Amino acid sequence: PPASSHPIRMASVCVSLLVCCTCQESPLMMARYRSAVCYFLVAGALFFSVLAGADPVEIFTTGESGYEAFRIPGIIAAGKDTLLAVAEGRKYQQADFGNQHDVVAKRSIDNGQSWSPLIVVGDATLLFGCNKTLVFNSTTVGLCQFWDPTPVYDNTTGEIHLLAYYTNDVNETSRLQMTGDVFLWTSRDGGAQWSDTPRNLSHFFQIPRMTPANGHGIQLHHGSNRLVIPAYGKISADYNSSSGSCVLYSDDHGLTWAVTGEFGLDTAEGDVAELMDGSVLYTLRSDDPNIQSECFPYQHCMMSARSFDHGTTFENLIYQSALVDSGCKGGISSFVDDGTIVFVNSANA
Repeated sequence: PPASSHPIRMASVCVSLLVCCTCQESPLMMARYRSAVCYFLVAGALFFSVLAGADPVEIFTTGESGYEAFRIPGIIAAGKDTLLAVAEGRKYQQADFGNQHDVVAKRSIDNGQSWSPLIVVGDATLLFGCNKTLVFNSTTVGLCQFWDPTPVYDNTTGEIHLLAYYTNDVNETSRLQMTGDVFLWTSRDGGAQWSDTPRNLSHFFQIPRMTPANGHGIQLHHGSNRLVIPAYGKISADYNSSSGSCVLYSDDHGLTWAVTGEFGLDTAEGDVAELMDGSVLYTLRSDDPNIQSECFPYQHCMMSARSFDHGTTFENLIYQSALVDSGCKGGISSFVDDGTIVFVNSANA
């Protein structure tokens, strides 16, 4: 919907206000931990409420429904007055590995003023039995992980598709070698109910399979109804290989999927926005450990690339010195009516 009728649509960009404390590891960097996730939300005026320093509304709370932590958040607008927030529900500890991650969500039908009880979209133990186990606090528990939940709203069908990456490792092997699976759940009622069994999309993608980049995906509006999901991961199955980025996309409302070629050496956790000319802007977190002179006065800044073929290929990969990169995912979104682009990230460079 046009931003003029749904200014809360900009909620997706503000995920990154907390993401420096909630993001997981990239293949090259381990992030800080945080146990609760909240967003700055004021109905009808999200972006301006952030600027004004409005009080945050806490969506996911530590210990809720037995989860030790909620990390890797995402949020989308899904029709009139409806918001959907998603996260990894980490059951036993905050850490990335040696843990179970479920896909959880909450929905709001009043533009973020109030939120539903916790919805468990995908419980890894119930779905797959978690054949890898861990003794935690003297109890044997399942050890499977859903990573990087990434929702996208299809304005044509009214459906929400939620993608996530799955591994069942005690250690980092399948995650860092990108040999896990990509699953998709679908909701037809604004996120209240979800498909009981997720679809395994892995046959659409070669190994190494890239993980959705969390945050949110988009549906294009100019010349295409394509669903576009930013993604990242290892560029080869070699444990020591560098990371890179790509796009997962669907041209038939989520029925079938394809993946672009990888690009952007040492990039991760990107975000996408459609511009008024129909091109797609991709902002990318840079995991290059070296200080980048192009980012002065910061040591690191985001990179960006443009696509002029609806996200199939990207070019003009450059550093954006105005977009600070604190080593975490940054959020970007665009207003569909006037092309305004908003970028938000933690300001600690």
